[in-house]
Amino acid sequence: MINYLLQKRISRHRHRNREIAPAELEHARTLLFTVFSRYGDGIIAFKVIREFIACHPDKTYYLLTSHQLRPYAEALVDRRVKVLSVRKRSPRQMLDTLWRLHRAKIDIGFNPWGSPGESEFFLTLAERFYTFASLKFPVTENLYARVRQYLSLPAPERQENPPPVPQPVKRLLLAPFSTDVRKGLAVADVASLLAWLGRQFPGARVTVALAEEEQKRVRGLPVTEVFIFGKSEEKSRQFLRLVQESDLFAGVDAGPLHLADALGKPAIGLFGPTAPEAILDVDSRVLPLRAPELRGTFCAVHSCRDPRCLHALFRDDPEKVRWAASPCLKEERRVCRFLHPNGDSFTPA
Repeated sequence: MINYLLQKRISRHRHRNREIAPAELEHARTLLFTVFSRYGDGIIAFKVIREFIACHPDKTYYLLTSHQLRPYAEALVDRRVKVLSVRKRSPRQMLDTLWRLHRAKIDIGFNPWGSPGESEFFLTLAERFYTFASLKFPVTENLYARVRQYLSLPAPERQENPPPVPQPVKRLLLAPFSTDVRKGLAVADVASLLAWLGRQFPGARVTVALAEEEQKRVRGLPVTEVFIFGKSEEKSRQFLRLVQESDLFAGVDAGPLHLADALGKPAIGLFGPTAPEAILDVDSRVLPLRAPELRGTFCAVHSCRDPRCLHALFRDDPEKVRWAASPCLKEERRVCRFLHPNGDSFTPA
């Protein structure tokens, strides 16, 4: 029922959805950002929203997001922003939020990385709004560049070389898995990674962050402690503190890597099918590691269940697979199998 009501209101106000003209933005006094998205996309949105506010500091801002993402929003956006959170399953909270935003008299609304649902529903409280879904991007388009294009923002200057990994490292945080099996490490990969990190940073306290069902994958490995992710505000606050207190983060292409980078934490990124050029921001401080054979390729073969490209990071010393940017990315859609070995016999699902 609630989804029906959301979609009905969105449909009724769809005529007010269009690109915002510079003059409209200049005269607007109160703006609303709604961010209901996946973890990593939310972090990207918060970072770029901070840049937007820096370019337009003379306005009143509201940011509405989920309880899970709220701690990250509060840590990453300008402190002057009024950050609110809401649960769709709580009608009373939805009504309270609707009333508060209605009284705020929102001029313009944006929903960077938002998908249909709450994200667009709350935008209808603005006089004018522009939905992120109105724009279409190729898979090779950089994630941060998409949001900047949507919000008409310039890109920061590119940082050519990530800063050196800090020494000494006393607290090391590792996030080796992903909900996307193509981006996560295998157990043998995690063991190899821990061995390499142990040689680089002897004596470091190692915390592995993972989902509850993934605990068995690190049993017997040399980790000091395990952090279990959860979909709650308190769990997000705990993980935020964990990242802030760590000296170095190492992880695959997932939300925690974006969070560490947005907080300015030195980080090592482990990339398989997805290209760092399309994932990391131009001013990223992440040191990306990726198999050199994949240079210039973004693999979008979603049927892959055995990311050989990630296993390849541990064939040799990972120091030998430091990534080098490519000026132009091509998308691999059909085969890959780590760049086509025996590709003729492989039929994607």
